[in-house]
This record gives sequence, C-alpha cells and structure tokens, in this order.
Amino acid sequence: MDRVVLCIAAGLLSLWGAGRARATLPDHVEPWCRRVYEHHCVPAAATGVPPSSAAFHVDPILLEEDRLRLQVEVAIGADAQGLLRAAACASVPSLVWEGSVDHIAQVSVDIEELPRLAVLAGIERIRRPPVGLPLVTSQGVAEVGADRFHDMGYTGEGVVVGVLDVGFAGARNLVGIELPADTRMRSFTEYGLDGQPSSVHGTACAEIVHDIAPGAQLLLANARTLTEMNAAIRWLRDEGAMIISHSVGWFEGPGDGTGTISSLVGQAIDSDVLWVNAVGNEATAYYGGWFSDEDGDGRHEFDASGDATLTETGVRANTSFSFILVWDRWPESPDLTFELEVYINDVFRGSSELCCPETYPIREIVVTTSQNQSTVDLVIRRTQGTEDVRLRLFRLDGDLAEHATPSGSVLLPADSPRVLSVGAYRRRGGEASLEDFSSRGPTLAGLAKPELCALDNVDTQSYAEGFVGTSAACPLAAGAVALLYEAIPPAGFFDFRWEREELWDLLAWAAEPDRFDDPDATVWGLLHLPVEEEASRSKSARIRVLSPSRLPVRAEIEPAARGPFSLRVLDPQGRLLAMRTYGPGAHGRFTWDGRGPSGHPVPSGIYLLSVRSRTGSASRSFFLVR
Repeated sequence: MDRVVLCIAAGLLSLWGAGRARATLPDHVEPWCRRVYEHHCVPAAATGVPPSSAAFHVDPILLEEDRLRLQVEVAIGADAQGLLRAAACASVPSLVWEGSVDHIAQVSVDIEELPRLAVLAGIERIRRPPVGLPLVTSQGVAEVGADRFHDMGYTGEGVVVGVLDVGFAGARNLVGIELPADTRMRSFTEYGLDGQPSSVHGTACAEIVHDIAPGAQLLLANARTLTEMNAAIRWLRDEGAMIISHSVGWFEGPGDGTGTISSLVGQAIDSDVLWVNAVGNEATAYYGGWFSDEDGDGRHEFDASGDATLTETGVRANTSFSFILVWDRWPESPDLTFELEVYINDVFRGSSELCCPETYPIREIVVTTSQNQSTVDLVIRRTQGTEDVRLRLFRLDGDLAEHATPSGSVLLPADSPRVLSVGAYRRRGGEASLEDFSSRGPTLAGLAKPELCALDNVDTQSYAEGFVGTSAACPLAAGAVALLYEAIPPAGFFDFRWEREELWDLLAWAAEPDRFDDPDATVWGLLHLPVEEEASRSKSARIRVLSPSRLPVRAEIEPAARGPFSLRVLDPQGRLLAMRTYGPGAHGRFTWDGRGPSGHPVPSGIYLLSVRSRTGSASRSFFLVR
C-alpha cells in the first residue's frame, strides 16, 4: 500500500509544470521538502523527488492540488500557536492552520508559497509530519479481502469478539497499540492472565482478530480446565460476545462432535454466539483406524502387513515422546480397554496403565530418551474386551515417523457440526499450499471438516518470526465474520440478521476454490470475504454479477433462448425490487442503483437476480454491501 502511495506521489509530482519562479529555501527546511519545491518549479528532468518512507506523512491528494502538509517547529519550550499562527496566516495566503501542540504546529500550504513560510521569524524547522506506525499488521488482511471491507468503512464496529485461550502474556502492554483501547480481559485460572506456563498464544490470536476487524471490541479470557472453560464461556456470553475464537484443541472426547467440551460450546451457540475453532495441527502426528489383531497377540496392527509397532529410529538423547490414545466408547469403557507401551532399544520403558482411570477411553504416556541414536517403538495393546473399535492416537510433541493418517485428525470441539472449523495454508510462490500439519476430516460421525482454510505464518507482535498453525488461521476467520456482521444492519427495508446457516452459506459461496491434493483438507475452500467476486465461477453461468459491490450493481445476461426475456431483482422474501425486459437476441447488460419500487435505498444483504423467458429461467444470488 505504501509503495502505491509513493508511486502516486511521484507520478503527481512529475506532472507539475516548469518555468515557475524559484526561490532558495533555507537549510531549516527539510531536504525532502526542498526537492518537492524544486521539482514543482523546474522541469521534471532537472531534479527528482526521493521516495518517502511510511514513517512520514505524505498526502497524495494534497500533492495533486500542488500542496503539502507540513510540521513547523519553533524553539522547544515556546508556544507555536502564540508565536507563529497570526504571522503565518497573514504572510502565507494559502496556509491552513490545522493545529498545534507545544512547540509544534501542523499546517498545509501551496508548494509555491513554501518560501514565504520558511522566512518567518521563530521557525526552527519545517518537515514532513512523522507518523506512528502500526507495529505489525497480519498478512491475512489483504489475503481474505478485509482491506476492501475497510475501504468501504466496515471494520467490525459494534461487534464483540471473544478470544478464549490459554494465556495472554503481554496483552495489557498492547492495549491501544496492537489491541483495541476498550479491550476487556479476565482470567479464569489461578495463574492469572499470563497462564501457566506463561503464554503469548492468546495475545497473538487477539492481535490477528484486531488486524482483520479493527473496529470490533475484544474480550479476552483464559482458561485451562473444563470448569474454568465453563466459567469463561459464561462470562464471554454475559458480556455480549457475538463471536468466540478458540485456537485450542481438546482430546478428551470421541471425535464425533459430542463430549463435555462440545456441550459447553453448544451452550454458547444456543445463546446466539458463533463459535470459530482451529481444526488442529495433528495431520502429521495422528494415526486413526479400526483395531486389528490378525495374529491374536493382543497388539494392534497398524497396517495390512501386520506391523504392530510405531517406530522411530536414530532418536537423539533427551527427546520426549508424548502420546494420547482415545477410542470411541465415550464417556466410559468398562469392558473394553487398551494400554500404550513404549520400548527404547527393545527395552520396555513404560506403560500408560497408571496414567488414567481404567474405565476412561483415553490413555496417555510420556517417555524421554537417555542416549543418542535410540530406536523408539510404541505398541497399542488391548487388555480387555473383543469388540470392534476405532482408535485415535496423537503424538503431542512431534510428528509420527510412520503410519500417520491425516484423515480424521480433527480435534475437539472443531468436530462439532455447529462449530466453524478452520484449517491452515500458506503462500508459496504465490500459490496456496496446505500446511501438512493442518488437521482434516472426516470426523468419526462422518462429517467433512474443516469448513475453511485460512492463511497462517503471519506476523504478530507476540510472534515476531511468524505465527504458524491453525491457531493463527482461526482468529483470521473470526475477524472476517465480524466484518460480515457489521456489514449487515439489523433493520432497514426489511429486518435482516444472519442466521448461522445463512452466514455459512455465504462463506461457502465466497470461498476461493483450493487446489489441494487432499480432498479432506477443506470443505468450502480458502477463506475469502465476498467482495467483488463473481457470483458464479462457472464459465457456463447465464448471469454474471460483481457481488457484493458498491452501487450500482452491474450484471451481464447471456440467455440461451432467442426470444424476449426479463431480469428481476428480488429481496429475500421474494418481493420484486426492479425489473427490466430485453428484446429477442439481446445481450443484456443490467445496472441497478439499489433502490426499491418506492425509490428508497435497500440495505446491505443477499438479493436475487432472476432471468425469465418463454423457454426457461435462471437465477443467481448476490450479496450487496453498502
């Protein structure tokens, strides 16, 4: 964006004519300003204008008018207004006094009158006004089309977004800088807002929401246990959260959209909260499959060859292996149990039998190697029961060296059919590339997940070297939803408010098709706000419309029939707003000014373009943003 501004400025400067009288400017005028003045008064070939960095204000609109905005400074300790304003306004006819603070004044002036200003008594310096820089802006802003929503005035104002995470270390120091000034925070852990261990994870997520929806109010709450989660969700709901962004995954549940955490999330959803959740980073660290024991030794066989061990070789000393096993007999499994066993260099090093209550369908084991070049083997052993059962195994501190099965690696509560789940991709050479770790469906209930993938590896103040993972993608989607919420007013020509299904339909329609090799990677595609996108990406579509669009709405109709046809605009209730009739063989180009039959403007929302002829009809929905 800054390069565009600089190019515009340089282009405008190159259009200034030559031959104007030129005065010599004193040294207390900044060299950049002197170059602009010279460029204005002599042929363009005689001098050039250096670019301006984003740390200084240069207004291209003023430049087009042959004017500059300047910071004028008098001696430190002096009063710029009292010392300078009257004399400047009297001596420089084009000067507009824009304000002052202490010894600094801000003015705008015709470039050719800069010498008049420069010779006034008391001035110590004339320069471009320095500006505060956003310390970090998420790359996802342009990626999802949020910048165009910002240009149209939509920033999420009036929308309350809750960020529910494990820790918000450093968040208080970013309020008013990387986070909104009205951010509210509350901890539901005994360790305070930083969490234990101290974590900036939630802080980074909140930064991304604010980047995408800078006008939205943020509520930050951290919690670890289910009890803390319950209290945090209630607080967020009571404080008016309309969206909750949760970049946290849970393992304790069957993986079919049910379980305690899914029930807690459901309570928030029942209260009209839209829940957005990271799908998980487990695709390369997950194994899923039906228990198999063809040789009858009680050990699970990971593949058709009968391999009963999950093996990693050449492991360095002090490498940790942490595994969780879940099977689909939730919440209790008294007659069917499994244990995890770990062997290092063929020596038994531990079992999961003492880690969890025996009847719980979940097991955990953690071991650490003590020497270099170790071979680590994991075994899943059935200790009770004979039923068929599906196993879900996760490694928490690294990838699986073999037998990884990305399909089905979705974490809770992203597996819920009522939760908007988000995977992650990054840009490599301009192409969207799925992150290999991004979890994917289907769930154990057969539900395709995640609905969307969004950009990760974005910069934040909290993660200066890039925030990687579905944790970064999730708040980007939550911020995008906040923009959509603001873009749809709750009242107007008709009462319109997004229902969850309607919002999901819109996001699905606007998503950019992915080119991932894995069909389970995402259901809808890449997250993209519906701005200036064709309503149909099919080349055979009979109606083409830029949607949503600033008015007027423009459409092209290519009818298959030769006879006369009509085009109508309908609101969601099917009421006719506008109509135009075309003669036989016409190539219809239609423009609508956004007004109904009464002449009053209609509000933002979904509308329908419908073509009718004697031989058939076609329709295309579109989303109008004012």
